Amino acid sequence: FSGPTRISISGQHVVVSGLKFDGATNTSGDRGIVEFRQGTSTFARNARLTQSVFLNCNPPPSAPGEPHDPSIRYHWVTLYGQDNRVDHCHFEGHNHSGVTLVVWVGPVPDRHRIDHNHFAGRIEAPNRENGWETIRVGTSDVSLNSSQTIVERNLFTNCDGEIEVIS
Repeated sequence: FSGPTRISISGQHVVVSGLKFDGATNTSGDRGIVEFRQGTSTFARNARLTQSVFLNCNPPPSAPGEPHDPSIRYHWVTLYGQDNRVDHCHFEGHNHSGVTLVVWVGPVPDRHRIDHNHFAGRIEAPNRENGWETIRVGTSDVSLNSSQTIVERNLFTNCDGEIEVIS
């Protein structure tokens, strides 16, 4: 996939495997290129994104010949629901604001699993500003909620987005 792209994974026991996103774009804020939900209320459960590749999924320049704007904020993969998994994927070349893979924590534990992925080439944020993490589980407003998300056996190569690679 390249250009404007959004994939919604919803329902139960759905497996999405073997996709390549090369230059895919999404300019709709906190929504991801791949989302584990349909709309705002139908969340995935026991779903899986595996053996997929995300390369340089960055916003295009505002006009031909101009550089891209690194302050444009959006995410590549957003996890909603419960008991979902992202594994054996490759993420490379994230060069703008927004988290590469974000878990949206709700009022009950979501128990996601993020494992055996390779994250590479996350450029450093200008002025080391917030919002350039590689993986984020929750936000400060839900910091007392229990996510029970497991992040294990991932490889991070040149992920210099900000001081928190995982937050």
